[in-house]
Amino acid sequence: MQIYNIFCSKRKGCAKRESLAFCNFLRIFAAIMRYRLLAIALLAAFAAACTPQDEWSDKTNWYESTKGINEEFPDVFYLVSTNILKEECSLTALNTPEEKSILAREMKHVENKVFGDSLNFFAPYYHQHTMEAMSLEKEQYDSLATTIVDEVYAAFKHYLKHFNEGRPIVLVGFSQGAMLAKELLKRMTPEEYGSIAAAYILGWGLSEEDVRNPQVRPAERADDAGVCISFNSVSDTSAVWSPVQNNAAYSINPVNWRTDAFPAAFEYEGQALSVSLDTTRMTLIVSGFEEPEPAFKPVWPSGCLHFYEIQFYNRFLRANALMRCSTSTSHR
Repeated sequence: MQIYNIFCSKRKGCAKRESLAFCNFLRIFAAIMRYRLLAIALLAAFAAACTPQDEWSDKTNWYESTKGINEEFPDVFYLVSTNILKEECSLTALNTPEEKSILAREMKHVENKVFGDSLNFFAPYYHQHTMEAMSLEKEQYDSLATTIVDEVYAAFKHYLKHFNEGRPIVLVGFSQGAMLAKELLKRMTPEEYGSIAAAYILGWGLSEEDVRNPQVRPAERADDAGVCISFNSVSDTSAVWSPVQNNAAYSINPVNWRTDAFPAAFEYEGQALSVSLDTTRMTLIVSGFEEPEPAFKPVWPSGCLHFYEIQFYNRFLRANALMRCSTSTSHR
């Protein structure tokens, strides 16, 4: 109304009718301007509220470790396997509180049973694809996977900026998470890749196409740094599960850290077992294992030991991760 008051105060000498008409015009004009400015302010506020925020700044989108951070320890950045089998109207997890609690069970197991009190543990609740999505045609599946890789890369960049503080990183993924970890390596800048002491691609193969990327280097021994440790376990080669085998051209035995067929003995829940690398199929053959009746019918062939990749080798993985971190200075 300030505009109306200024103009009307200067027109007191005008004819009464002219002055009244003009002042009424200014009153209407001032009202329009006032509400227009209010509308602009409201629209600006609404736009700000609707601007997408960084989902990774929300702590509920991260697994919450109860162990805290030890600045002297390396970090694990973990990508969880497929736990959500099916959604009513989506091929990706909705990440409801209930679903996050399901994912957290695996994360907690990996933190406690694999890495213990030796490494810090970080894991994002990414929108993983459901088991149902694996039936998609390759083009559709690849498109969906690319979207999820985008999300995981954003989570990793947030972790680097806000959580890592320069500590060596052990990148770990199991099954779907392993596929994402492999693709994440390809996305990284050279500087980001330089922070990776080792990448554990558990339950997923490394193909010739994968290793054409210079940041996807297959491990050759126990202590090379900046490399990918990849393997799949079966009781015999007839049980190879194609989706996770991924035309594997490289693998390593996680017990003796050899890339030839020389066997290694280990124990799992009182069973004396042996594992050797089939250098033709690039898959691990586990001998002597009496598998209990599964709690659910798996989608993979009988004799495929995909479920046991972490359980079989957890203590070997922890010791090896620490070894590779100690040699990662030369990689950097």
